[in-house]
Amino acid sequence: MIQWLKRLLGKGPPDRTLEDTPKVLIWGVTDGPYLRDDFPEEELWEAGIPPEADAMLVCKVEEGGEVFLANYWYGSMDEAYEVKKYFDVNMEPLEVKHE
Repeated sequence: MIQWLKRLLGKGPPDRTLEDTPKVLIWGVTDGPYLRDDFPEEELWEAGIPPEADAMLVCKVEEGGEVFLANYWYGSMDEAYEVKKYFDVNMEPLEVKHE
C-alpha cells in the first residue's frame, strides 16, 4: 500500500518549473522603437543594457496580475519593428519566456 501511494504521489515535492513562474504578457507597444544611438552610452552602461541590444520598445506588460510599462531591448531594429507590427494588427498579447 505504501509503495502504491509513493508511486501515485511521487517521492517528494515537485521541482519548481517555468510553469510555476508567473506569465509575462506584452499587451502592446506604447512607444518606439528607439535606436541605441538615441541614448547616451553611459546611461545604457549604468542600466546594464548589453552592447548587442540595438533597439528598444516601451511596452505595456502584465506580470503576476500587475500591469506596468517596461522597456524591452532587441538585437536589431528589424526585431523591434516586427513586434510593433504585430500589435498594429493584433489585440492578443505576446507571452515572454525568460531564459
